[in-house]
Amino acid sequence: MPERELEEIRLLEEKKELTANEFFNLARLYRVFEHNVFNPEIEVLEETPVLWVESNNTKYELCTPGAMGIIVGKAKSRKTVICQAITSCIIGPKRVLGFTSSLQDKNVLYFDTEQKKGTFWNSQRKVLHDAGINYRTPNYKAILLREYGYKERLEIIKDSIMLQELIGRKPDVIFIDGLLDLVKDANDNVETGQLVEALMHIAAKGITLIMVIHLSNVGTIYGHLGSIMARKVDFAIEVELKIEEGSSNKNTSPYSTVSCKLTRDTVPFDDFEIYQDKLKKVTRPDLIDLPVKSQVIYTI
Repeated sequence: MPERELEEIRLLEEKKELTANEFFNLARLYRVFEHNVFNPEIEVLEETPVLWVESNNTKYELCTPGAMGIIVGKAKSRKTVICQAITSCIIGPKRVLGFTSSLQDKNVLYFDTEQKKGTFWNSQRKVLHDAGINYRTPNYKAILLREYGYKERLEIIKDSIMLQELIGRKPDVIFIDGLLDLVKDANDNVETGQLVEALMHIAAKGITLIMVIHLSNVGTIYGHLGSIMARKVDFAIEVELKIEEGSSNKNTSPYSTVSCKLTRDTVPFDDFEIYQDKLKKVTRPDLIDLPVKSQVIYTI
């Protein structure tokens, strides 16, 4: 819609031929037409990938800016290990558990809704350590939201984005470890719909969103929220405990399998395993023969 048409809308409103509500709706439609209607005369450059993962001697693209991705798995499957490994590879120029990124020196926000303060503090120190950082960096802010209500958590996330934009540090990537804690009822159609709309509005700003979601005991994403997210995200990574054959304990294992369950614009990566030793150090067995400088060992 050209500028001339918007001016005509304004004139109609001034002449009282349009109600205030009609004027608002048409002005909103103008903004939609201006930015989102296909125009073959405008060239939109192909977006450059910003995150990769290595598997089976191949480097796979995971996402481009503004993508939404989820990391899913049952409790204690090491979902957070993968989430924080991706965080470390973004804020530091290192490969961590096979993940690499081109987003160094970009602004990252990390929100955790579950851990107690001591555990959160220790895990974040390890994120910085594995990124090769031993100081407080202005590009990375990790925020614990456990003590707040579900409504407050989403508002804090929105306000944090606004604050970062005001000080000239608009986030490039946001991690939310515990997406289900942003709603009271994951089966409430209205509540979950509003949350997903808020997330898509954030991603529309060019911010990459990576979120952690629990799987139920039967292996499905919780509730209506899970089914909506499965339709909206650009990639989904599942982390699953690898139970050894004959093991009597089905809830613990030193191995987890990481697999690509969904991808929208990229080739799914091959499954790989991570291993946690008795000292809680996590490695990629298939990458263990790489030089120490290339293979970062993730500790939890």
